Amino acid sequence: MEDKNLITIIVALGVAIFLWVLTQICQLAMKDVYNYLKGLIKRKSHNTISTKSSENDVHIHQGDEKGWEESNLKRYLRRLIAKCDPLDLAVTEETCQTSISANDLPPIRVYLKYPERRSGQSIKEAIEQRDKEDGLKEGKQIPIQAVEATVAVSRMVMLGRPGGGKSTLVNYLAAQLAQRRLGEQEKEAGLLAWPPEDKPLPVRIILRQMAAWIGEEVQKGTEGLVWSYLEHLLGEWGCADFISYCKHILDEEGGIIFFDGLDEVGEAEENRKRSLILQAVEDFAKPLKKCRVIVTCREYSYKEKENVGGTHWRLPEAEFPVTELDLFRDEQIKSFSRTWYRITGNRKGWAPEKCDAEANAFCQGIMSSPNLRSLGENPLLLTLMAQIHGRLGYLPKDRADLYEKVVKLLLAHWENRIIRDVNGTCRIEPWIVMRLGVPVDTLRVPLERVAIYAHEQQENARTDKLTCADIPREDLRRELAANLKNDLNKAEKFIEYIENRAGLLQAVDNRIFRFPHRTFQEYLTATGIMRTSNPIDMLIGRLRRDPSWWQEVFLLAAGSTRNTPLNIYYLLDALLPEDPDAVNLTPENVRMAEIAARAIYETDFMDRWKKKFGMIKIMPKNFQKFIAEFKNGYRRQ
Repeated sequence: MEDKNLITIIVALGVAIFLWVLTQICQLAMKDVYNYLKGLIKRKSHNTISTKSSENDVHIHQGDEKGWEESNLKRYLRRLIAKCDPLDLAVTEETCQTSISANDLPPIRVYLKYPERRSGQSIKEAIEQRDKEDGLKEGKQIPIQAVEATVAVSRMVMLGRPGGGKSTLVNYLAAQLAQRRLGEQEKEAGLLAWPPEDKPLPVRIILRQMAAWIGEEVQKGTEGLVWSYLEHLLGEWGCADFISYCKHILDEEGGIIFFDGLDEVGEAEENRKRSLILQAVEDFAKPLKKCRVIVTCREYSYKEKENVGGTHWRLPEAEFPVTELDLFRDEQIKSFSRTWYRITGNRKGWAPEKCDAEANAFCQGIMSSPNLRSLGENPLLLTLMAQIHGRLGYLPKDRADLYEKVVKLLLAHWENRIIRDVNGTCRIEPWIVMRLGVPVDTLRVPLERVAIYAHEQQENARTDKLTCADIPREDLRRELAANLKNDLNKAEKFIEYIENRAGLLQAVDNRIFRFPHRTFQEYLTATGIMRTSNPIDMLIGRLRRDPSWWQEVFLLAAGSTRNTPLNIYYLLDALLPEDPDAVNLTPENVRMAEIAARAIYETDFMDRWKKKFGMIKIMPKNFQKFIAEFKNGYRRQ
C-alpha cells in the first residue's frame, strides 16, 4: 500500500514538473511572438509615415522597406551638406552675405606640391611609388590636382599648412559628392576628375571632435571605435536610423571616408588618443575594400618622426602614401578673384563688367607686389585681402596699413563666430575672446612680445629667412598669462582654441606655434617694439647689428607710425646721425641711407610732413646731404 502511494506521489510530482516546464516554454514562445509582432508594427509604422520638411521632401509608402532606407540616406546626405555647405568665403563678417552653395562655385583647381608625375606615368603610380628623386631626373614633371589624387588611390594621407585649404577641400568634396548622390548636382565639372558614374557615399569625421568623444575607459583603437563614434555622430544629426544602411553601403557599394585633422588633438591627450585614433583608422580601413580613405594632417606635425615622448604616430606609408597640398599659384589666385567678385558683386547689384573689373584690379594689386603675392598663396590670407579690397575698393599701398587691417580681421575672427543653422539662417555668437572676458587688444600685446622674442631667437639661430619662427607653447602660455592677471587657466583655454582654429597664430603641433606668414611675425615685432619705452634705440641697435634681418621690421615700424610724421623724423635722424661731409661714406652708411629712402617712400613721408607742418626743409640735415650725394652720383668708400 505504501509503495502504491509513493508511486502516486512520484507520478503527480512528475506531471506537475512537466506542466511547469510546458508553461515556461509557452510563455517564452508567446514572448518571442509578442516581440516579433511589436517589431513588425514598429517597422510598419516607419514605412507608413509620409515625411515632408524643408530638408527632406520624401514620401515613404506603406510596406516599402527600401523606401525607408533611401529616405534615411537622403536625410543623412542633406545633413552632411548642411555641415559642409554653404562654403563661407568670409573669415569674419557681420552679415551672412558671403555664404554660398558649394554647387554655385566654379571649381578652383588645387594642386599637390608633392608628388608630381612624369610624362607617361599614372597618378596612382606617382603617388604610391613616391619616386620623387627619380622623377626629377627624368622628363618633364606634371603637377597633380588634389581631386585627381583622391580619385586615383584608395588610401592617402594629405598634408598641408595651417590655413592652406585642407578642411575646405574636404568639405567641398563631401558636399559635392553628397549632391551627386542625391542627383542634384547641376555642374559635373565641380568634381573635375571624378567619373560621372562614380557616386561614392561621402562620410566626414573631424578627428578633434572624435578625440573629445573618446572616453578615458577606452584603451584600444579598433574598427568598432570608429563605428561607435559614427553612430554617435549620426545620432547628433538626427540620423540614428541610418547607421545600419550606412554600413551596408560602405561594405557593398563603396564610399569615401574623410578623417580630417589627424594632428588636432589636445596636448594633455596627445599621446594616448593619437595612438588610439591611428589604430582605429587603420583597423577601420582594412575591411572596406571598396572605399577610399583620406586622412588630412598639418605637414610639420606628420613629418616629425617622433613626438616628445618618443612615440611614433604615423600611418604605415605602404598602405597610406603621403601627398602634400601646394599653396595657391597664379592660376588659383586669379580664379579665386573672379569667383569672389562674381558672388559678392552680384549681391551688391553690380553688372558682370563691374565684377570683372574689380576682380582684375584686386588680382593686379596682389601680383604687383612680391610681398602681397606671397601672402596670396595662402587661401586664408587671400580671403582676408579680398575682404579688405571689397570694403575699401583697393588694397592699401602701404604694407603696414594692409597688415594692420588683416591683423584686426584675424583678431575679430577670435572675437566672434558665425553660426549657420541647417535652415540657412545665421547668428553671431561671442567666441573665445569674449568668453574669456578680455578686450581683444589684451591678447595682441602678448602676441607682439612673443613675436619679438621669436624673431630675435631666429636671428641667433641663422635659420631660413623665409619661414616663421617656432614659438614654444610654454613661452606663449607665460606671455598670455601675464596679460590675463596671471590666470593660467584662461591662457590655456585660449591656446587650446588656437590649436583648433586658424587665425593670427597657428598651431604647428601641440607644442609649437607659428604666425601664418613671416610678414605677421615681422609686423607684430615692429608694432611691439614701438610700444616699448625706448623704441628708437631698440630698432636702430638691431638694424645696425644685422641690416638684412631687421630691415623689414624697421620699415614696418615706420609704416605703423605713418600718421605721426614726427616719429618717422626721429627714426630717420637716429638712422643717419653722422654728417656725410665729416666722415667717409662706408658701405654701412650707404645701406642705412637706402633703408631710410625706402621708409620715406613707403610711408609717403614728404607729403605727410608737408601737410602737417607746411614745409620740407626741416628734414633731417644729414639725410638731406646723403640724398644730395646720391643725386650727384657721388660714392666714397
